[in-house]
Amino acid sequence: MEKCCNLQTNSYLCKMYDPLLIANFFIDKALEEEIPLTHMKLQKLIYFAHGANYVSGDEPLLNETIEAWEYGPVVDGLYHKLKKYGNEPIRELQEINGEISNPCDDLDDRTIAILESVWNSLKRFTAIQLSSASHVEGSPWHRTKYEKCGGRLRMSQDIEEDFIKDFFRSRFSNGAIAVAP
Repeated sequence: MEKCCNLQTNSYLCKMYDPLLIANFFIDKALEEEIPLTHMKLQKLIYFAHGANYVSGDEPLLNETIEAWEYGPVVDGLYHKLKKYGNEPIRELQEINGEISNPCDDLDDRTIAILESVWNSLKRFTAIQLSSASHVEGSPWHRTKYEKCGGRLRMSQDIEEDFIKDFFRSRFSNGAIAVAP
């Protein structure tokens, strides 16, 4: 994929991806490195990748919104495709449009680098630790729960993209993703 430089911000405009493709990237990494990857942990990795994408880009990583659920940020469509795994590790790549392919074949180099960085930074954390990290005061999830919902989350409550963009740009401006659960 050709990258287009935004001369005003010196950042790249990127393609938005199906969350299942991003999920397959992390599933592939987990299988390759023999690291158990539950559905909940996968949801949090995707959330952090979506935020990390904003550190150097102006467009969302995902072509679906992220919602604020009780245990943190969730992509609803992905949840319904993967809920069958419950708390068990996901042990196979998922079909996209009836096919299973190498996720790197469909991702641009910039996106792969972001996903690699997120994976390498966060793979050692549990789903609960990543969920806790997504709940810190001032986080997009926290702002959604307390500023938009008065402390009570409703189902299908989208997290505003500006909340995600502002949070990740202010916390991770050097490009490194670090979580202290």
